[in-house]
Formats: sequence, structure tokens, C-alpha cells
Amino acid sequence: MEGSKIATKSGSAPACALLLALLLLLGLSSCSAASSTTELGAQAATSQENGTVPAVVTTGVPAEKIDSDQVATEEEASQATPEELSASTDSNTAPDGADKDDALIVRFLDIGQGDCALITCGGHSLLIDGGPPEASSKVYSVLRRLEISNIDYVVATHPDADHIGGLSGALTASTCGAFFCSTETSDTSTFDNLLTRVRGQGLSVRVPSAGDVLFLGGATVTFIGPVKAIPNSENNNSLVVRISFGSNTFLFLGDAEEEEETSMVSAGVNLSADVLKVAHHGSSSSSSLAFLRKVQPSYAVISVGDNDYGHPTAATIGRLQSVGAEILRTDEVGSVIMTSDGSSISVTSTKGNIDV
Repeated sequence: MEGSKIATKSGSAPACALLLALLLLLGLSSCSAASSTTELGAQAATSQENGTVPAVVTTGVPAEKIDSDQVATEEEASQATPEELSASTDSNTAPDGADKDDALIVRFLDIGQGDCALITCGGHSLLIDGGPPEASSKVYSVLRRLEISNIDYVVATHPDADHIGGLSGALTASTCGAFFCSTETSDTSTFDNLLTRVRGQGLSVRVPSAGDVLFLGGATVTFIGPVKAIPNSENNNSLVVRISFGSNTFLFLGDAEEEEETSMVSAGVNLSADVLKVAHHGSSSSSSLAFLRKVQPSYAVISVGDNDYGHPTAATIGRLQSVGAEILRTDEVGSVIMTSDGSSISVTSTKGNIDV
């Protein structure tokens, strides 16, 4: 309207013509800019609808300046705008952009005395630990049968052989997007061999902090522990992972013992979970009653095989029963498969069946 008023002002014909031409040029430029802005806005909206937002959230950083070692904190991730999320060069789906019909499937693999859990959601995958070295071929076979050629994230909760030995099979079957561990160094040959495979894929070890967040399809993966370093204890520095999908939650503890459990309780960490992967294969040094009362799990999965440690102990079984958890042991029922639609969890198990 303002431009129309100027165009109709009185003045000499040449001056008016010149002014009119100038306004036309400015108008075309403005239209072009507006068109470009509209097009970018439409692309951003389409991108958000399609879920093409980063796997590892890096908020407020231009794409060309993203540090591959950056991981968003839980607070930063919750405050990130669609534009900030779209700045990353990584591609995955965040909760707001995910297809809510995609299920979260958690497979607690029966790999003997050790831990290994494969989590898939919305076409993306996360592997938490890989079991002992002798489980390598089974982990390899499961990934191949499920046609998982790329694992978005691999998390080694700590460098014990019964948690990382089988990861060599995983990294042979699939490529990996990002590798996380509680430490970058360990003086074991098993860890050295794993590092060789990780570096062979052009990756480095990331050591996350409590509060760091990853997105897995429509699920949110949060590292909630350790909240502080505990000297001279690999078990008590285990990475603790909480996965939420809709109203359902899963908690993975590695080999965390009572000291790490107590530190999380004291720090006021949200520990509630529908499903608890019981720490340290049911050792009496883990799963304290104070901790379990904070978790209040409906299901307690114990990943365990033949062992000389007495795992799981009667004391731990008793504490789990006292909080009303249904106990599922991989040495008794085989691999445990849990499927969440975001509001309820279905459970199946298959003793000795590799098709999980």
C-alpha cells in the first residue's frame, strides 16, 4: 500500500517514470527474496515432517562448524528449535519428527555370561554391549538376519571382556555411526582389539557425560550415569542408559554396583523405568533396595549364563521380587524381546532360537 501511494504522487513525467522503474526493480527483488524464504521454509517444514533431523543433537551450531564429538545435553536438546536441529549434517529422526507408529524393539540377546542388547526404532539401531568374545558369531548372525548393515550407535558400558568381546562381530557385520564407551583406554588385549576395529571404521571413542542425549527414531536415549567418577572401579563407572519411548522406559546399568547406584540416587537422577536390565548379572553387589525402590521396574531382565560367581544371587532375586518385578533370566528363557508401542510393552522369549 505504501508503494502504491508513492507511485501516484504528482511530479514530472521523467521523474515519475524513473521512480516507477526503481520501484519495480525493488519489488522484483523483494518478491524473489520472499519466494526464496518461503521455499526454504517449506523445505524446513518438509524436512521436519520427514524426520530428517540429527542423530546426535548439536544445538545452535552452523553445519559447517559442527564438531563431530559434540553431543547435546538433555536440557539443550529439549530447548533446540527445528532450525537448530536442521543445522546438523547427521540424519536421523528426533521424537517430534518421528513416525509415532514405529515400534521400539529391545532385544536382550542370550549370549551366555555377559550383556548384549540390540535396540531398534524407526529404522535406526543401537547396540549396548556385545557379550563375551565367544558371542561374536551370534551377534554377527543376528545383525545379518535382521539386515542391519549400519548401527547408528554402539555403546560399550565399560571395558570388561564379557561386555565388549562380542562387539567385534557387530563391527564386522555392520558399519557404525558413533561409538561410545566409559573410557578411551584400558590395558586389556580385548579392548585393544576393539579399538582397532573402531578406528578401522574411521571412528574415535566418545566418552559421554551424564545428561547427554541421543535420538533413535522416536525414542530418546539419555546417558544418566555415572554422575561422578569413582576411582579404581570400572564397574562403578559403567555408562548408565535410560531409553524413553512414549510413556515406556528402559534402564541399562552395565555392571554398576551399589556405589554408582547410590551416587545416582543422591543426585536425584530420574531412575524410574518399566524395564530394568539388572546390573552386573544379578550380583549381590548391585541392585540395592534403595535403588530398586527408585526404579520400580515391572520387568527385570538378567543377562546371565553358566558362571562361577553365583550370579544371580538369591539376595538380588529377593530384592527384585520385593519391588514387584517380574524376573526374566536369559539362561532360563533365552533371548528376551520386548516391543513397545509407546504405551504398553509386549514380551516374548525364545530359548535357543537365533531368529530374534
